[in-house]
Amino acid sequence: MKVLSASAGWQWFSEAIRLFRQQPTQLMSLFFLYLLAMVVLSIPPYIGPVLPLLLTPVFNMGFMEAAHQTAKGQKVTPQTLISGFYSPSLRRLTTLGAIYGISLMIALWIATLPGENGWEMVLTAQDKIDPKLLDTQELLTGTLWGMVAMLPLLMLTWYAAPLVMWKNLPLIKAMYFSFYATSRNWRAFLVYGASMAMLAGMLPVMFIEVLMLILGKSALIGVLILPMLAVITCLRYLSYYPSYTDLFGQPGTEQ
Repeated sequence: MKVLSASAGWQWFSEAIRLFRQQPTQLMSLFFLYLLAMVVLSIPPYIGPVLPLLLTPVFNMGFMEAAHQTAKGQKVTPQTLISGFYSPSLRRLTTLGAIYGISLMIALWIATLPGENGWEMVLTAQDKIDPKLLDTQELLTGTLWGMVAMLPLLMLTWYAAPLVMWKNLPLIKAMYFSFYATSRNWRAFLVYGASMAMLAGMLPVMFIEVLMLILGKSALIGVLILPMLAVITCLRYLSYYPSYTDLFGQPGTEQ
């Protein structure tokens, strides 16, 4: 398995932008179809909150397939989004979703431990919270604890879905290789994380500030910022593909 340079983290985003420019309309349509599917899946009582988590790896593979098809010059269709549902590895993908959901709940529980006026209040509140009641220190500490708890989970699951579906690996073995790949290439992922924070954090804030200078405090700003956030999120999904191929090769090949 390759050990990539730190600059690879930025190159993944550059490649995602290149892929997006090839067929932006189809990829954005796929993204909005995914959002619609998540909303519909969350509607049923009792199982509504669980279904999106179980099926997240399946839909994520839809985006991976879309990136793969785009890289090969093929047209992406709505059918691409549900390609994971036709895979023999569907059960393993949903099991991965269950593992992710349980781990996420554990991480959220850990985030509530610093005190009852932090994340515990945010997660259990039935009505609107008075900001004066929140303890900023408890919120920051809880956020840090939750992020530390989530880091091993992210490393275990980052490449697990494509390794399961494209390499046909057993789930545990796929999670092991995912952790191994991300830990060995921590420099590239550090740059990737910084690039993502800049793209998803600083850029929208700068755009909002410019709009406020032009429009003032207008409700129109929220409408104008939504397409930008959608494009950024779509680029984030597309960036998974070049990072995977850099480490594990093209789908259907041995590395």
